[in-house]
Amino acid sequence: AMNAKYGEPTREHWESDYTRSSCASAGCGQNLSFLGRHHCRKCGQLFCSECLSGKFQRRLNVRAEFAPRGVFCKVCHACFVEDN
Repeated sequence: AMNAKYGEPTREHWESDYTRSSCASAGCGQNLSFLGRHHCRKCGQLFCSECLSGKFQRRLNVRAEFAPRGVFCKVCHACFVEDN
């Protein structure tokens, strides 16, 4: 069996879809339509589709921690530039 430590990150830390009505990215503030809200796999906050397009990716483990052998996941810019 594959080591569970290296599966997809849990969603337990994700904020509710109704936590915020605008993008969590500093300086964006775009209104989040129901179809246009996306969770950063690292911090779990909600972002618009432009700020969380998938262009920023980091390897995360099941606890949503940075891991060299983790799964590539879409993250927000703040998490992308964060040190391991």
